[in-house]
Amino acid sequence: MFLKGNFFNFLLSFILLMFILFQFVYPQEIRKEFTAQIFGDYYYNIQRDSLSTTMNYAILNDPVHMNGLIFRRINAGYTFFLSSKISTKIVWEADNFTFATNNKLSFFPKDASFSFDSLFRSFELSFGIIQPPVFVLSERWWSHRFLERTITDLYNFCSNRDMGISLRGRFLSDRLLFTLMLGNNNGTKLENDRYKALYYLIGFQPVENFIMSLSGAYYFRKKMDDLYDSIPPIQSLNKDEFLLTFFMGYKKNRYLSIGWELFTFYNQHDYNTGRRFVSFFSYGSSLFTNFSPFKSWTFVGRFDYFEPNSYFKSLYDRRIYMLLASDYHVRNDMIISPNLLMEFYEKNAQGKSIKPGITARVTFSWRY
Repeated sequence: MFLKGNFFNFLLSFILLMFILFQFVYPQEIRKEFTAQIFGDYYYNIQRDSLSTTMNYAILNDPVHMNGLIFRRINAGYTFFLSSKISTKIVWEADNFTFATNNKLSFFPKDASFSFDSLFRSFELSFGIIQPPVFVLSERWWSHRFLERTITDLYNFCSNRDMGISLRGRFLSDRLLFTLMLGNNNGTKLENDRYKALYYLIGFQPVENFIMSLSGAYYFRKKMDDLYDSIPPIQSLNKDEFLLTFFMGYKKNRYLSIGWELFTFYNQHDYNTGRRFVSFFSYGSSLFTNFSPFKSWTFVGRFDYFEPNSYFKSLYDRRIYMLLASDYHVRNDMIISPNLLMEFYEKNAQGKSIKPGITARVTFSWRY
């Protein structure tokens, strides 16, 4: 499993070479598809507690009364269909996390992949910078990425892109699906160690309006010397981590959709008690619904519960995150959405209540 980064460097070089060869060998068969997406907000931070800017895992942790217009995502890309079974994809993106030294948005390669469809009947093989399968189904069912990321993505328990290789397949008239992926575990950055990540998803959709899935990831980490072991030879502590998620979704025609996602993340030897390193679980739950009584209007609600550390001495860190929104569909590909974000916190160690974070936004989203 601990494949070296040189393998993936070779793999990307191979993808580029294959793309060039197909450009020359089958130029008449190439079909191009352009896609683009833009979303952002005008936001106003109605309320913040002075402590929220220093708290771990706080989502609404920027200053009170801060306001402005921001683009949270701008991307554009091409998919080149080299044949009926072979395609390559490139997408460049700028988001509110990537800024150049002059504080301007900076673009980076979001997707750069080469795919073989119907490789073995209903199997698809992909190489390059691709999306791990962990929250693919829940994000698709949520369908409001322009408002917020899904809970495992929001708290960064799984990267939304990684450089690697994946195999996808479908069985039982497309009711059963799976994805298996091996990745660098370094996002879109260059590989810098030999430790990899194994991602997986198993989904079952017995009928069109109901789906359920198990997905997750196993992260291989470098072992750490036990600082509290004073007798040679020093014991090495396993630092591997794993993520497990369960998702269930239901739809009623175009009027109603409901999704429920649960996750747990095992942090091995990651909490220092002052006497030893102990393992603990992080876990959370996300419940959301989209209700469309009219063709042009959708009402959205979401409730997230998050516990960062299950160790009994780790206290005062639970989070509740809520989102309320109303979408107006100007067109099928253009949405304007007034929405409200709220984050609630436990009392601190001194028993002091912490004011919830509240942000009002008008979000806009369109795609081509």
